[in-house]
Amino acid sequence: MDVLPNEEQAMIAEQASAFLQSAMPVSGHLNRMSHTPVDRGLWSKAAALGWFGLGVAQDEGGVGFGLPEEALLFREIGRYLAPTTLLLATTLAAHLSADVKGAELATILNGQTVVALAEPDDPDMTIGTRLSGQIRVLDSIDSNLVLICGNDAAAVVETAALGHVTEIPCIDGSTQLGYSSLDDVAAMAHASGPNYKQRGMILSTASLCGIAEATRDASANYAKLRHQFGRPIGSFQAVKHRCADMAVRCEAATAQLFYAALVASDGAPDREFQTVAARLVAVDAAVRNGEDNIQNHGGIGFTAEHSAHAYLKRARLLQHLFGDRHSDLSGLLALPAPIARSTVGNSTSLGASKQ
Repeated sequence: MDVLPNEEQAMIAEQASAFLQSAMPVSGHLNRMSHTPVDRGLWSKAAALGWFGLGVAQDEGGVGFGLPEEALLFREIGRYLAPTTLLLATTLAAHLSADVKGAELATILNGQTVVALAEPDDPDMTIGTRLSGQIRVLDSIDSNLVLICGNDAAAVVETAALGHVTEIPCIDGSTQLGYSSLDDVAAMAHASGPNYKQRGMILSTASLCGIAEATRDASANYAKLRHQFGRPIGSFQAVKHRCADMAVRCEAATAQLFYAALVASDGAPDREFQTVAARLVAVDAAVRNGEDNIQNHGGIGFTAEHSAHAYLKRARLLQHLFGDRHSDLSGLLALPAPIARSTVGNSTSLGASKQ
């Protein structure tokens, strides 16, 4: 099995990278640390590139690729600190709407509709055709719809149907975090099963891998440019070893990510195990690389004007989407052992061909 991208998949990542570098550079993220509304023009351009329908079948109006290609996209989103939660929720809502033939699918795919991400605050909350209970919601101020994603079901409701959103400070200042209550609200779309949580875990894991790689590259570049005692700091053992460790973490995280994306897209029996494993490895890589990147940059890495702290804050935010380390480890230990394989389904490269 080849877990490296083929030429078509590499073009998806390159196109996404070029767009993000131009339209949503990392330097712009610092301006978004005091939360600002979504630029609807940029949102429409992302939709025109097929981002929200990348994994939706062509006969539903999507592009017709799969989960591995979406993972490639979200790795770039993480690398550039784009508004991950909004992009993630809108992508997941497009899948749900396609599965249940939701009427709002077209407006999601063309960028007219922005979807916020929410999770139940009460683990016993039932996500069905009608919803009641308290939820944690991210970036609802920018959204038209809210995707509520639980362990075994997902639903979409109108943002206007939320009760009062009580905002609380978020470690990532570019993200609005709040609590709201639903009181017998009708779902616009609803589907049972863990598919949406697993897909969300893989795509958020991809963004964590992007963060790990971006901080690795930032440290390596700075280690070449910054001089002390007449030498680049990268020549010093303490710095070069940290950079080497950062690179190893990236390789482990991305390999597990794309393996999980492949087995999940093929419906393999151990897809849940591989998904949780990928998330654990990627969280470790993103957080530790973010910390090392600040350390490698010295005093400047701690300042508000530098992006090093922003990567670590985003990693900490993503760490708590769709679970946390305690629940991930507990769940991993409860799952059956992974199966041995030499191939995954009929896939011979990172993703299956276009549908």
